[in-house]
Amino acid sequence: IKSIKTADRFLSKTFDTMKKLNLYEKTLFIIMGDHGDSFNEHNEIERQPDLRYEHGHFLYDNILKIPLIFYWPGIKVGKHYKQQVELTDLTPTILDALNVKSDSSFDGISLKKAIHGENDQKFNPYVFSEVVRESRDLSLRSVRSSKTKLIRDDKLDQYELYDLVNDPEEQKKLWPEDSHNEKDLLLAELD
Repeated sequence: IKSIKTADRFLSKTFDTMKKLNLYEKTLFIIMGDHGDSFNEHNEIERQPDLRYEHGHFLYDNILKIPLIFYWPGIKVGKHYKQQVELTDLTPTILDALNVKSDSSFDGISLKKAIHGENDQKFNPYVFSEVVRESRDLSLRSVRSSKTKLIRDDKLDQYELYDLVNDPEEQKKLWPEDSHNEKDLLLAELD
């Protein structure tokens, strides 16, 4: 709660300053978290070699799901989306917001239509995450659909598969079973 109050105070000062400088209505604000947090829901402490928990070593939703808020001048749409987006969507969205054309290709997609309240926004069906820590001999990759998530430990050649519909807390490992028949598709996407 202290972190939220601190962030709120900082944002309030930032917004007030931007308004005094007449920049508030000319600025695209993107407010996001850097990571979620964990309270040892997946025995993370016991799984660390030195029994020291570090949030950047796992790919569960409680770490991966972060707030992402856009304030777009002139747009008064307040909407919550359940669709998955990735941080790779930020660059194409910012360029689109600024009407900047780029010859570069991006893994992400512009979210401009969704932000403007248009219902035909296309979202990526799969989102990807990874954590690689060479100093800790750690290499994890995940792919997530709206129904399932597959986590692969590259170093140990182990897999975790979760049914996100019936087990949103990711407590029951299904590998090699697959109630949604997506395992092979997720593996192909991850590769």
